[in-house]
Amino acid sequence: MGITRYQSITPEEDISLRHVEHLLHPGYVTQHNYKDFFHIALWVDEKGAELMLQRYNMENVNITVIQKTLLELEVPGLAEKRPSLIRGDVVNLRLHGDHIGYKGVISRVNNLSIYIQGVDELLIEYIRSNPDAEIDVSFKLGRLPYERMHNGVDHCVSSGMTNYLFPDNIISNVGILAGRRLPDTEFFNPAIRGNPEQRSAVESILFRSNFAPYIVFGPPGTGKTITIVEAILQLVKKIPGVVILVCAPANAACDMLASKLIQSKRLTEKELIRVHTDTREWDTVPEDVKGYSNYVDGEYIKPRGFELMKYRVIVTTLILSGR
Repeated sequence: MGITRYQSITPEEDISLRHVEHLLHPGYVTQHNYKDFFHIALWVDEKGAELMLQRYNMENVNITVIQKTLLELEVPGLAEKRPSLIRGDVVNLRLHGDHIGYKGVISRVNNLSIYIQGVDELLIEYIRSNPDAEIDVSFKLGRLPYERMHNGVDHCVSSGMTNYLFPDNIISNVGILAGRRLPDTEFFNPAIRGNPEQRSAVESILFRSNFAPYIVFGPPGTGKTITIVEAILQLVKKIPGVVILVCAPANAACDMLASKLIQSKRLTEKELIRVHTDTREWDTVPEDVKGYSNYVDGEYIKPRGFELMKYRVIVTTLILSGR
C-alpha cells in the first residue's frame, strides 16, 4: 500500500503518517501486519466512499409527497448504481437557505427514484403545501458493511484463521492427494470434463490437492462461475453432511450462483436456500430463485443457525453472512 505525502503536510500529520507506515511495514500484507493492514485499508476505503457519495448531494431539488408520510425523490444515476443507495440508508433534508435539518430513511429504490419515510411531519406538510419548495439533499454513508468487515478482520486474527491464509510447510500438507482425478462419467457439466483448466480446478478443490484457500481466476467469460458451481455440486455429492456457504459481494452475483445451482436440478428446496436481507425488494428477486428463498407468507424470515445447518448449500451476500 503506497502512501504519498501532500505538499502542505504539517509536522503532526507527518508523525501520524510515519506511524501508519510503520504499521503497514513492509508495504504489503503479511501474517504479522494482517490486522493493522486491513483495518487501515478499510478506513481509507470508507473515507473514499464518503467523499464519492458527497458528489451526489443535491441542492434546490423538488420532492413529491406521494402518500401521507412518504416522499419521492428523483436521483440521477440510480439506474447505473451511482450513487448506490439501498433501503435503510439515511437521507438528510433541508429547505434551501434554512438551517434546520431533517432526516429520513430510504424505504424503496427503483431505477429513477428513492422513496423516503420517517421524515418529520412539519417538513412533509410544508412540501405538500408548497410543491415547488426547493430542498437540499445529502446522503449518509451506511457504516454497517464496514463494521462487518472490521469485525471480520478481528475474528480472522483471534480465531487463528491467518494460519490458513499464510500456511507454512508444517501445516500445509501440500500434495497429499495430488494427482487424483474424477471419472469422466461423474461430472455434472460435460463441458468441464473436456476443459483441462476447469477440470483441474474442480479436482483440486474436491480432492484437496493443496492447502486452502483455492483461487479460481481468469478473464471474463472463461467459465469461472460454472467451475465453482461444479465444485459445489461435487462437494455436496462426495462429502456427506457437508454444509457449503456460498457468498458474493452483491445480490446479482448471489442470484446468478443460486440460479446456476437450481438449473442443475441437483438440489431441492430443502437442500438449497438463498438468504436475503429483509431490506430487499421482493420483486427484484429472480423468479426461479424465489422458491428457494427465506420468504414466507409475504415477509422475509431470519433463519437461526441450527435451521441453516439443515441445508446443504446456503447462498447469501458477504455482508449478510457477517451477522
